[in-house]
Amino acid sequence: MSQFVNKGLIVLILVGCLSVTGIACSGGPREAAGELTTVSIALDWFPWANHSGLFVAKERGYFKEQGLDVNIYVPGDPS
Repeated sequence: MSQFVNKGLIVLILVGCLSVTGIACSGGPREAAGELTTVSIALDWFPWANHSGLFVAKERGYFKEQGLDVNIYVPGDPS
């Protein structure tokens, strides 16, 4: 009986992993259809070296590859 439970548990875990993988990899058609999700990112202060990754990702199109249209801005009062 315990062998059946162990095999059933393994099968259940494998199906769960495959389901998660399938959901995570299903972003392709959204980009192909040209639908971008608009996202705004407020910097915590003026643009600085620690924000460079955001600007590089936007310039190189990494956000668009993931279906995002990113707007990076400095708020009027950063505090």
